[in-house]
Amino acid sequence: MRDPALLPHAYTFRFLTAVSDDAVAFAATADGVWSRGGALPPWVLLEAMTQATGILLGDREKPGGFAVQVQRYRAPRPILPGDRLVFSSTLVKRMGPVFQGRTVARLGGKICAAGTFTI
Repeated sequence: MRDPALLPHAYTFRFLTAVSDDAVAFAATADGVWSRGGALPPWVLLEAMTQATGILLGDREKPGGFAVQVQRYRAPRPILPGDRLVFSSTLVKRMGPVFQGRTVARLGGKICAAGTFTI
């Protein structure tokens, strides 16, 4: 699956903006999901990383799936409006239709979040 439109999400809950063979882009905007401190709420980044894992590692012929588990998720840096993140994902293992990937979010080349996602 490479097209974000194949996700079971629609605007405003589809967070991915561009997809290549090995990375997904996410542009942080200010359309209603910002916390009072001005940073992106942690759940939005977590959901965007889950979507990126599905897009980058999912079956191209059979789109779909849902998050089963998230492990070792860390997001030590705040994400602010205007930030452009690039997600990359590495397959950890595949168990039939279920797969697990290690996904990393980078901002300006520096890791700002990472986790292992089972889809």
